Amino acid sequence: MALAGLLTLTTRTTELVATVEKLLQPLRRFGADPTRLGLLVALTLRSVPVLAEIASDIREAQRARGIAWSVRGFVLPFVIRTLRRTESLGEALVARGVDDD
Repeated sequence: MALAGLLTLTTRTTELVATVEKLLQPLRRFGADPTRLGLLVALTLRSVPVLAEIASDIREAQRARGIAWSVRGFVLPFVIRTLRRTESLGEALVARGVDDD
């Protein structure tokens, strides 16, 4: 985990995605699309801090309301906000021509 964190802190996302795409080129013969897999890596790297921000916002709102820690009180808003963000991301990707052909 520490090495993965160090890699993402010291390497630009574009360089990391280009490397992943290059390494996955041999998988084309099996039907894999290295460009899409590179996009998946980029989205994953971008999603981690976004999910952490959502979690932090929810927890901060709970503290402001004086709500004690509750799994249900955290998970439900987290899932709803994550799904909304995912839907927006999906719409943006489709608008840019990234869809399932």
